[in-house]
Amino acid sequence: MEDIHIPFPQAEFDTYLLKARVTSSNELVVETINQVFLLIVAGFKEGAISVEQLAIMSGRLLERINQIGKYDSEMGYVLDDASELHFYVRQIQDTICAQTFVEDLQRTLDYFDKNKYLIEPLLQRDAQM
Repeated sequence: MEDIHIPFPQAEFDTYLLKARVTSSNELVVETINQVFLLIVAGFKEGAISVEQLAIMSGRLLERINQIGKYDSEMGYVLDDASELHFYVRQIQDTICAQTFVEDLQRTLDYFDKNKYLIEPLLQRDAQM
């Protein structure tokens, strides 16, 4: 399989950071990592970003959660699942990869549904601006 290079969606990532009132991924702590991730998933569900962008930005958040020593958590595992979606979607013809894609996406969406209340104030603030 050929390597596929998808550039990091910096502009979109920066927009999500700003919505969580953070200017750099180095400033992210557990609470804001969670908020940014939920905003990214909301963007995906709205069709504003692709599955590749969801995966790549989740990978950046996964790197940060590893840096602060909080990988071993529900959020860490979901970030790991979401960060691999772009691989599995390209291997969808393989039964195991297709099943893994569906399971990882479902865990990501379930996590969002369970925690979306955490970003409601951020979304309301944006709607008022």
